Amino acid sequence: MQLQQVEGNALFATTSGWQEVVYANTQAELSGVAPEPELSVKELRGVFKSVWTDTHRLCPTLPKEGHRYVDVGFDTRLLAEDQYARVLGWATRSEILFQGTWTSALTSQTVLQESLNIHTHYLGKLRVAKAPPGGWWRSTEGLCRSKFRLQDILLHEIMHIVGISTTIRRENEVLVAGSPFHGICFPSDFDVNIRNASGYRLVDHRCEVQIPLEKGPFYVNGVELYQHEEQFFQGTSLSHSANPGALLTASVGACLPEGPRNLTDIDGKLFESIGVACAGLTSAEASAWRVSYPQDDEERPSTAQNLSPEKSAAQSEAVDGVDSETPPARSAAWRRSTEWWGFAATAACLASTLSTLSRRDDLSQLSK
Repeated sequence: MQLQQVEGNALFATTSGWQEVVYANTQAELSGVAPEPELSVKELRGVFKSVWTDTHRLCPTLPKEGHRYVDVGFDTRLLAEDQYARVLGWATRSEILFQGTWTSALTSQTVLQESLNIHTHYLGKLRVAKAPPGGWWRSTEGLCRSKFRLQDILLHEIMHIVGISTTIRRENEVLVAGSPFHGICFPSDFDVNIRNASGYRLVDHRCEVQIPLEKGPFYVNGVELYQHEEQFFQGTSLSHSANPGALLTASVGACLPEGPRNLTDIDGKLFESIGVACAGLTSAEASAWRVSYPQDDEERPSTAQNLSPEKSAAQSEAVDGVDSETPPARSAAWRRSTEWWGFAATAACLASTLSTLSRRDDLSQLSK
């Protein structure tokens, strides 16, 4: 048995959210208002532990002490370098081949124990920006206005760490999925649950991507997945919900004044697809009105779209398509996708850099 590391998933700030936070910080500086206190690694890890504990309370099949096996820290390049513009955080996870699919080592206590028999330390990695404009809001008291809330970013990345994202990626202009073990390719447990509107699997148990992505939209457990209309963005496309009321959207705006964003019933369905049971979740329909998504100016991919993801150490070989079905009518969520998320150029560039990060930060380095 072996562990493998999955390439990273990044979380972007929406254009409108970023502009709101930057404007508010500029006004605060001009008025002499101090930013939020600097966040230390110790405090960051404490907040992560608290968010994991709250998540476990809602989803008790997750390992209770799972937070101990996630390496949490800062990436000082985020927000500071052009290729990481508006990237608030990213995460990678280790997966174990379990019952025929690659499964996050932190999906359940049983899988965690199997993984610890192979590798005894970190099984995931999470990085956030050191200091967004105005600093990280992490207080549990008072009203948060025009800041980025740390808990929102950590909860989002926890969902990726426990297995909610696809392994589909582009290699040599061909879409591939899964990873090999002793020469046989296996998909992830999330991959095999992606279906089109007619119920056909996007990825089969041999890792073949069977349906052209333009024949979407695609769903997991009835939840429509985010896709950019024109291009596949590794780590973003098919790894987030298209429902604006869900927590696991492809980008995040400024904080909600009344408190952290909550896991919703939509997020619960994504958890359910990988075998994680949750209860007592907020209604996504009720949450949607709380989250304002002005129509961001659409950003077309620039020359960054020509950057191809580099090949990962544990990735599978190529596939062919088999489905000739007429694509279903595109949903409203599909049509609105480019209006909500203005991060296309950054996503295309970041796919390459996260691929490099994932190969560089292998399991032996994670254990240090």
